[in-house]
Amino acid sequence: MKLLYYKVNPTGNITLIVETPVPRESQSAAAAALMAADKTAEQVGFIEQPSLPGSALRLQMMGGEFCGNAALSAGALARLLSLPETDGDSIRLEISGAAEPLEVEVFHESGRLYTGTVDMPLPRSCFTALLTDGDREFQLPVVRFPGISHVIINSRSIEKYGFKVRNAEALIESWCRQLGVEALGMMFWDEADGLLNPFVYVSGTNTAVWESSCASGSTAVAVYSALSEGRSTELNLRQPGGVLTVAAEFSHGAVTGLKLTGTADITAKYSVTVAG
Repeated sequence: MKLLYYKVNPTGNITLIVETPVPRESQSAAAAALMAADKTAEQVGFIEQPSLPGSALRLQMMGGEFCGNAALSAGALARLLSLPETDGDSIRLEISGAAEPLEVEVFHESGRLYTGTVDMPLPRSCFTALLTDGDREFQLPVVRFPGISHVIINSRSIEKYGFKVRNAEALIESWCRQLGVEALGMMFWDEADGLLNPFVYVSGTNTAVWESSCASGSTAVAVYSALSEGRSTELNLRQPGGVLTVAAEFSHGAVTGLKLTGTADITAKYSVTVAG
């Protein structure tokens, strides 16, 4: 199978967006082949025809998960290709894991570099989970979105309780099963310094990646912060690939709006032949 795809860099979270139509049942295998061929890739999405009028495109992620960085990337790509429904600043996209279409404001900076702001989906729930690490138990906050959940981990205090960051690779699949979710992020957050180190597991493709940035994970941190402080908040989260900005609107005891801002650089278009 010959695949045409774009390589996009949204704050270091290298995303491959496949233009060639690929049946859903073949997407996981195609994604695995692409990530094996390009070791810099952290995730793969597939362009599909949108189902609702007014949407520029649908992006189906490799494990059916939701990804804000991929939404930014897809918005930039729609703008670059001048797809229908992209005349205004705001582009409507359908993204896997999101129950409703999302609005993405995309602005051209230079070359193939774009800045975008995504109206992120609101969390389905926020709760404290009891998660196990062998003989130890940890009570940790979890923010559950459609398509992906995130555990918020205070990176300074967790080691006091015998948990090492390196343990994440051995635990994330188990914690994903314990929570009964399809995709799970461990967000190691240093609140004092604004640092975020994201580790994400997708069960559909059985892939676990220390990501250069994580948009939905950044949003989860902002949700947790707003709920903990009982007020609206805006966080600039410094991650290995750069900074993502998240604004969480808080009203009457709940988070009522979420906006994420970042960049997406469309670096190249490639052709590759994979089995299947």
